[in-house]
Amino acid sequence: MSISQFDRKQPEEISNRPELPLVEAVRLAPSARNRQPWYLACKEGCIDFYCRKGGLIDNTLLKNLHWFDIGIAVCHAVLALQEEGFSPIPVIRPDPPERAGCIYGISLNINPAKSAEIPAKYRTNKRRNFIRRFDLLPL
Repeated sequence: MSISQFDRKQPEEISNRPELPLVEAVRLAPSARNRQPWYLACKEGCIDFYCRKGGLIDNTLLKNLHWFDIGIAVCHAVLALQEEGFSPIPVIRPDPPERAGCIYGISLNINPAKSAEIPAKYRTNKRRNFIRRFDLLPL
């Protein structure tokens, strides 16, 4: 089975910067029921990952699987960024921008100069902090 046989959202549907190579990597990431619940808000030095709110059927059937989907998408983005020579740092922003129909999940800081400015309590270097953040977000 080839990638072209899967129905994928267009880059414009999942990011405000569809031309970036990492958007294609995230677009090809697997997701439950091929829902692709992520949205990437890219700006200079930072990528914010959001989870689109699902309908009643998706929320009932998938429960919290959409957060696993976001985690897989983040991993694909990290690998794409590392391939381009970046060293992304996952962070939880204390005041993320609101996005209609979405819930903020996590950000990747790709600006090394700004990394030093991130307070330690918002860094997600420990796996349990990353998982705990998603457990607290109901859909």
